[in-house]
Formats: sequence, C-alpha cells, structure tokens
Amino acid sequence: MVVLSTVKASVAQALSEYQAGAFTSAETLCDQLLRSNPDDVHALHLSAAIAFITNRAAEGASLLQRVFTLSPNNAQAFATLGDALVRQGDTQAAVDAFVQALAITVNDAGLHAKLGGALRDLQRFEEAEAVYRCALDLNPSNTQARLNLAVLLTGQNRLEEAALTYRDLLARETSLEALFNLGVVLMDLHQYESAVTIFRRAIVLVPFWQEAHKKLAAALAEVKKRDEAAGKDAEDKHAGDTADSVKSMSLVLCTRNRAEQLRLALAKINDAIVPDCPVEIVLIDMGSTDHTQDVFKEFAASGKWPVKSSYTDANSLGAGRNRGVELSSGELLMFTDDDCYIQPDHFVNILAAVRPSAFQYGMGEILLYDEDDDPRVANYRVSEKIIIPENYPLIPPGAIQGANMFFLRRVFDKAGMFEEAMGAGTKMGCEDIEMAARASWNGFTGALLPGFSVYHHHQRKKDSPEADRSVQLYDYGAGAYFGAVLLMRGTNIWERWHKLTNSLGDHPAHAAHLRKMARELVGAARYFDYIASKHDGLARGAEGGG
Repeated sequence: MVVLSTVKASVAQALSEYQAGAFTSAETLCDQLLRSNPDDVHALHLSAAIAFITNRAAEGASLLQRVFTLSPNNAQAFATLGDALVRQGDTQAAVDAFVQALAITVNDAGLHAKLGGALRDLQRFEEAEAVYRCALDLNPSNTQARLNLAVLLTGQNRLEEAALTYRDLLARETSLEALFNLGVVLMDLHQYESAVTIFRRAIVLVPFWQEAHKKLAAALAEVKKRDEAAGKDAEDKHAGDTADSVKSMSLVLCTRNRAEQLRLALAKINDAIVPDCPVEIVLIDMGSTDHTQDVFKEFAASGKWPVKSSYTDANSLGAGRNRGVELSSGELLMFTDDDCYIQPDHFVNILAAVRPSAFQYGMGEILLYDEDDDPRVANYRVSEKIIIPENYPLIPPGAIQGANMFFLRRVFDKAGMFEEAMGAGTKMGCEDIEMAARASWNGFTGALLPGFSVYHHHQRKKDSPEADRSVQLYDYGAGAYFGAVLLMRGTNIWERWHKLTNSLGDHPAHAAHLRKMARELVGAARYFDYIASKHDGLARGAEGGG
C-alpha cells in the first residue's frame, strides 16, 4: 500500500481508489493530474505503484526514476521499489531498497516488517528476526511483523517461542492464519487439548474450513489416545477432580501512600464472591505517611474476610511481597496491586482453574480500566490457557506480572522468596518475572489463565511522559532479569542481544532498539553490581569473623 502524507484532493481520491483495488480509476485520475503538472511527485509515485502491481515493471521503474530525480529522499518511493523487486524475485535488491527507505524514515515499523520479510526470503534468519523485533518495539500492534516473526520461529523449530508469539498476536486481534498456525505448533508440542481449543475457535469463525476440521479431528484423536492410555476417558479427566484443588488462599496486596486509591481497590475485594475454600487478605504498608493505616482498619472492620496487615519500612516491592508471604497462611498465594480492581468472580474462578498437580504458579489477565490510559503499561490479555514448561530457558519479560499473579506456597519453600533488591522502589523492577524464572528452574510448571482478570487503573495517559518513563523502567527491569538469568542459568543472553541488534550494523534504523538495549544493559549492569556488592559484604564478614 502506498502511503502519502500531504496530497492534493485529486491524488487523495486516486489513492482511495488504489486502496480499494480500482487501479484503472486511480490511474486515470493520476493521468489527469500529470497532464496539468507533469512533475507532481505524489501522482508519479502512485502511477508507478499501479504500474508495478499491474505487471508493467518497466513503466513503473521509469516513473519511479522521475520521482527520485524530483525527490531523492522519498522514503515511500524506495519502499514501493522494494515491493516491486520482491514481486519480481530480486530479493537482494529489495533489501537494499528497504534499507535506503529506513535510512530516511528510521522509525517506520511497516518498513521494518517489509525488510524482515525480504531477509527471511533470503534465509538470513537472524537478521530477519532482529528486524521484526525492532518493528514490534516501534509498534507493538504491527500484526504482520508479529505473524512473520512467529512463522520464522516455527521454521527454526523454536516452537515454544513461536506459540507465545502467536498467542501474543491473538491477544491483540483475531487472525485466522495465526489461529491455524498456532494449532499446528501446539500439536507439534504435543499440547493437544490446547490445539483442540484453538482449532475450535477457528471453526467458529469459518464453520466450513475443511483443513481446520481435519486438524481438530487429529487433535481430538490424540487426546483420546492419551486418555485411554491413562485408563480413563476425557470426560472423567476434565470433570473437575476436587482432590486436585487448593484448600486455602491468601491475597497479598502491598501499598505505599495511595490511601484513597487503595480504598477503591479494597472495595472491589469486598464485592467478590466468597469461594468454597478459606480466603484471607494480607495487606502490607510499605512505609506510608498518609492515612493508609486507617483504610486498613476500615477494611478489616467490614468483616467479610479475615484480614492480616503489617507495616514495614522496606523500600522494595520484592521485600514487601516477602512480608506478605511470611504473614500469610494460604496454600495458594495471589498477588495484586493497589491500583488494580479484581472482578466479583475472581476467587471463584481461580479456585476452579488452579490444579496444583498440573501447574504451580502463573498469572491471569491484566486489562485497562480506563481506555485513555497507555496500553503499554502492565496490560496483558490471556485468551486461553498457556502452559510454561518446567526448566524453561527464558520466560519472556512481562509474561508473569505482579498485578495478577499467583504461586503455591511450596514454590517459595523450594525456590526461595522474592529478590528483595528488585521491584518498585528500586532500579530493578523485575521481582515478579525473576521469581517465576526461579520457580521454573526448580521444576515447577507455570500457566497463564483466562477467566480471572484485574482491571489496572494506572492513570498514565497514552503517550504521556509518565507512560514513557514506565516503559523505560520496564527495559531496565528486563535487563536486570536478563542479568540474573545469565548468572544463575547460563542462558546465552548475549546471543539474544546480538540477534536483536546486529542485522543493520551502524544503520540509523536501529536507533530506537539500540536505546532499548542500552537500558537493558544498564539494568543488567545494576544487577551484576548488586551481586558483586553482596559478595564483597560476605568477604568482609568472613574476614571479620576470622
């Protein structure tokens, strides 16, 4: 598609006709304009695009040459040339054209996606992956870039990463291609029940999709085969075995100096339905100087739930969450924040969903409460159950978020508590994902679960400086998490950074992603410095003890 910024009314009409597929009408309008102004760059560009798409390559090339003569730095004309070269099979020349376009318009996510596609066709997979990820950093809603990335990961047999990428796409919008491809990937991963769910979703959208019906039948056959091997049929298996359910729950909420916002969050907790197991509410005041303690007392006096509370001057959310774990008594520990509102069926739904034998930690949905708030800030949709296998090499940052996460108590018993140098209040805001990674490495399985959501009322408006700062803090936190992974697990994070930044060398198109990586590296450096300081302290203690 040709994108023109400022056009005359006649060219605007021609562009509308072009986008509707009425190429003859569009070309007639361009011809009329060019008769009165032969050097109209926009009309020449659109005429060239029409010539290319109607298989008149020589004419299109001639028209584009006139565009470049009149406007040498016309990024969209270079993009049109790249599209034409891709159709003609001259993929290397197309790469060169897209790179020239990006040299002029460095932050164009669509151009990055086109460049990634050309690189993929040349089997330059690492470069293509880096460019797709750069496109998504610039525009997380770029569906084509996310779909292409998932296809690329599938082709490299990185199936778990591909499944997560497809699911991330489907959390943003419905795509039949993504649904079908995800179902196939899930079957390759032997996650047949999830594949059944996906193929059924596809068939609801396209009832007579024969290939989807075939795949659904194959997935159901695998489910039946497995259930028969286990000595029970599928109906018995999924009837809801009450023996495999949690016996008690604790909801932990940490807060600091947001008494009125806290009051709103606690009111939503009081609106929740009481489930068929004991629930306690654990409130941690992290050094508030406002009337937070009065709000605690009001909530406890309401009498609906058993309430435990504590005051701590700990300056990190990791430390605050640990106080909550220590004070709580539930088998299942749920966590939320003081700017989040749970739904009335929150406790009922998580009790029905969690099966301790199947998974031991995870997260539900985090949705925007106010549509004017920035969606980049703690916002995560879950349309179906997603399993995170034990010993997973690298759980993506953001896959487990503290606003709506849960852990069985035995996870803390084996994997340890939250890292107290991490979380809000520190320069390493990643205590949630770091804890989830340690849970996985200690043999626990995770799950992202639909059906229980919190609405996040973070009040940082779209594209505001406050929202931008939050996103930058996420990058620092992700870097600290990567540093922890590198030291604790030896996963090759350096290779990841290399892949995400090395495809264009010194090309300016990488500026946005390089800044993101710079923040991640700063976050990793902070974590390394923290670990070094701990070792220094241990060494000094050993010397003093000697």
